[in-house]
Amino acid sequence: MTYHKIKQLAALLLLMTCSITQLQAMGYSSSAADAFTRPLRNFPDGQKTLQEVIDENQRRGARIRFAGNRTYTFDTILLRSNIHLQIPSSVTIESTTSSGVLFDIGSETEEVENVSIIGRGGRFTISLTNRAPQDRIRPIVTRWADNVLLRNINIIDRQTFFNGVTSIEPRKNRFTRRLTVKNVSLFAAEGGFGLYQCGRVSNAVFDNVASTGGIALRLETQTARTNTGIRNVTANNVRGTNGRAALSLSPHGADSSDVTIENVTSNGCAYGVLAVNGFGSRIGAFSDTTVTNVTATYSADQAREGLFRRAQIHTNSEWQRLLNLPRNLGRTRRQLESRGADGENLAGPSLMGIILQDGTEDGITIDGRLRYNNFPRGVVRFGTERTPFRNVAVSRINALPQ
Repeated sequence: MTYHKIKQLAALLLLMTCSITQLQAMGYSSSAADAFTRPLRNFPDGQKTLQEVIDENQRRGARIRFAGNRTYTFDTILLRSNIHLQIPSSVTIESTTSSGVLFDIGSETEEVENVSIIGRGGRFTISLTNRAPQDRIRPIVTRWADNVLLRNINIIDRQTFFNGVTSIEPRKNRFTRRLTVKNVSLFAAEGGFGLYQCGRVSNAVFDNVASTGGIALRLETQTARTNTGIRNVTANNVRGTNGRAALSLSPHGADSSDVTIENVTSNGCAYGVLAVNGFGSRIGAFSDTTVTNVTATYSADQAREGLFRRAQIHTNSEWQRLLNLPRNLGRTRRQLESRGADGENLAGPSLMGIILQDGTEDGITIDGRLRYNNFPRGVVRFGTERTPFRNVAVSRINALPQ
């Protein structure tokens, strides 16, 4: 048998042993990016700004290597095609504005291809500690983009508005494809946001992503576009600490499918996995979606602990689920509100290990090892909740067999 035929046979065996979803959801392709010359450019480079260095090298591509052991401040950096930022772990990047985007990948009119932001020698830091809580700043945004890698990044938040990384669909059928987010964490997130949220994304891979506060992986589509959705997404090692949830699945008005998530860990969040329908004029759904190996650790409501040492509960709806807790665990709404950092987030106990709401369980399978640590008697570990559409009032929670 010739070498060429052996290679063909090996490729055929690979196709037979891998699922279609696994083959489609490959994320970032280094081979596509390496098709360009990508010469090495240093930054700072004389008197040129980072944007000037990017713009001058966007056609043939470039690796732009930052100098280490310093803090950089930027307004908005527009990433162009074939640009790869290599940032040492000793670097901290801050935003000079209280509203806007720090690293912007793609636009409404131009598709950006083959882009990476990588920490060299470990994770570099994006710090929002110089911003005020509720400032409207997005550290990283992907729009109309293909083949994007984000790796080795710590985002230090201050409960600002929006997520650490956001994939936005600027126009219909213009969205992010082949995205990989690996070794990326966010700290001190506002409860309604977190590390990552997508408006629309396909063929994406998330590996070792985490959030303290908020939600680590927020697969939540935009509400206004009924034809958009999430397709071919895999995630492994998703961790949430003292936030709203480690993982949330919320389709709003879109139909999403082919999502595979493994190894979800929630340490003291309100929920380990939160699957809720969302809102809008149309009820969407997730289908062919599997979540396996969930570990949820209960967070007690202790007055001596700070906001990021307890679960985050939203006053607009979720505080009512405290009514389902045993009386010795839950506190009154007034007591909890007095300790919230803002008008929405309460610091309180975990509410449930896993919750499937409003029919989301029809297309979502939760399987494998389900571990619930330190959950007191009377707290629902895995349950469904039926609520009328557009009505936040809790009607009933049914505990499923353990």
